[in-house]
Amino acid sequence: MIIPCSGIDDFSQPARASHTFLEYKIGLKRVLEEGGRSTILLESESLRSIPRSKAKRRLGFACSRDWLEKVVHHSKRRTPFIQTELRDGESTVRLSTDKMPIGNSTRRGGGRPVYFLASKLSRSVLSSAQNADEARTAVLARTEIRSWRMLQLEPTSLRQNDDLDADTHIDAKGAHLPAALHRIASNRDSTRVYSELSNRVTELVGAVREIRVDRDEGSRTLTLRTKESDGRLLPAASLSDGTLRFIALSVMELDPELTGLLCLEEPENGMHPERMQAIIDLLYDIAVDPELADGEDNPLRQVVITTHSPVVAARIDSGDLVFASQREALRGKTQTRSLTIRAVDDTWRIRSGTKPISKGRLLSYLSSLMPAGVVEKTDKPKVYQHVVNQMSLPFASPR
Repeated sequence: MIIPCSGIDDFSQPARASHTFLEYKIGLKRVLEEGGRSTILLESESLRSIPRSKAKRRLGFACSRDWLEKVVHHSKRRTPFIQTELRDGESTVRLSTDKMPIGNSTRRGGGRPVYFLASKLSRSVLSSAQNADEARTAVLARTEIRSWRMLQLEPTSLRQNDDLDADTHIDAKGAHLPAALHRIASNRDSTRVYSELSNRVTELVGAVREIRVDRDEGSRTLTLRTKESDGRLLPAASLSDGTLRFIALSVMELDPELTGLLCLEEPENGMHPERMQAIIDLLYDIAVDPELADGEDNPLRQVVITTHSPVVAARIDSGDLVFASQREALRGKTQTRSLTIRAVDDTWRIRSGTKPISKGRLLSYLSSLMPAGVVEKTDKPKVYQHVVNQMSLPFASPR
């Protein structure tokens, strides 16, 4: 992961990372106890830096030199921030000191590392890194992981008005949409912000001509409203679920303070298939563009979506698409299930070591038709059969 180069710790003290490109690994094991209960224990943990010389190869995807140099910071330090080792015959997790420099100094004297017996740990060592003065890079790595969000945008939350003193960031359920948009418009050119948002939403809903937030000092509330093509002003409560989700994601795209990882299940829900390209374009615009320089208009953000829809998958860049499926295997006398990941052939993921999905499976999935040679036994014809029959009609020979 690439973490921000600066931030604050749990005590609101500044933190500046000595490295920003990190590899974090954690090993867990399940221990069966008497009575059938089980306990999850920490077996190993490590947090290491990846040098800039290896950054491009480890990332895999294409990125500009300017972007890479801007987001990947490194120092001469080579000691792992967290590592697991044996001490007196017991597995021990070591948290190394990584102190904040003083003044303009690039380094500061170290200190003694802290050791934890893995068998006694009820939580990860990274989760205990709270003081930037002692473990600044680990603190920022912990902050980054805590910022990852699983978005479950709920219509009820999206339709709510906000108090003037409400949180100004959209939460995972979509609450505080008016307050977030009001903050963004207040900190920037409000006319430009509302215009960009309206133009974006028009790509999905042609009837929407304007989006704004009304501030009512009397009731101390913020209300999201849209202006329709016929001049009507509608509150957010009158909009469809799909439109509200699209507006929320559009506001997130405009928010320079929103960073980290956003996860979203089935973004096609509530969207018309013919408007699918609009939602895909929006998701790409939310994510950082590694071909451009890092900055306020291109913050460090990553978007991960899951979908069952071939309509969505067909519109994703080939290198960004992976297929997940379950695989069953017999280990001794135990039947196990594991997850297999496949990627589209001739992409950067294949060059990074991911195995390709077969072209037959890929074409079958994207076409939404039955694989060749498979015939469904049914008394009622399916729609796809009409398509197949139409495609197989012989052309009439000219007379």
